Amino acid sequence: MTTRHTTGRCTLAGGLALLACAVAHSQQPATFTPEQLRQDVTAIEAAIERTHPDIAHSVDPAVLGRAIEDVRAKLDHPMGAGEAWTVLSRLNSVMADGHLAVTYPGGAANEIRQYVKQGGRLFPYAVHVTPEAGIFVRARLDETATPLAGTRIEMLDGVSAHDIAEKLLAHMNGDTVAMRAQLLSERFAFWHWKFYGEHKTFRLRIAGTDSIVE
Repeated sequence: MTTRHTTGRCTLAGGLALLACAVAHSQQPATFTPEQLRQDVTAIEAAIERTHPDIAHSVDPAVLGRAIEDVRAKLDHPMGAGEAWTVLSRLNSVMADGHLAVTYPGGAANEIRQYVKQGGRLFPYAVHVTPEAGIFVRARLDETATPLAGTRIEMLDGVSAHDIAEKLLAHMNGDTVAMRAQLLSERFAFWHWKFYGEHKTFRLRIAGTDSIVE
């Protein structure tokens, strides 16, 4: 794994994984300027070129170039590492490569551990996300059985479940939609939290009936 330090944070290129991250030893959320964040975009471009010199096998270079410029344009105000990741991760599906990913700063597992320790709640069900952006309950988040197993979620907190899945799929890595759906299925609780914010309860609509779950 190689590490390049930039302005108090680091960009990691480990194997073929790309990671923009905040200061490892800071206990306070860091905020970065647009200039600092755009340095990370430049670092990601360089890492892509180093690790995947012929990116055309996965994506039209012109399409990737436009996506990178779009991401760079959206980094137009000070952001924390988490918010910046929700912008940078848009490159994942554009790169369309199972080995290339802009991953969460510091790792999702560590972030979940700290969040739960502080009393945070994640979406309480493990789900199956289809390539067509359907979301089906599979089990409880701890993998225990639930009577809702196999049912399709129609709405989640007033938002179309299809729209939620479609949005999150657009940020997942993977060389096919099926692979991105599989990865989102495995990571749904984390990704929903990071893109839709913290919830103490969740309002589900299944088969036209609303219910509140914790």
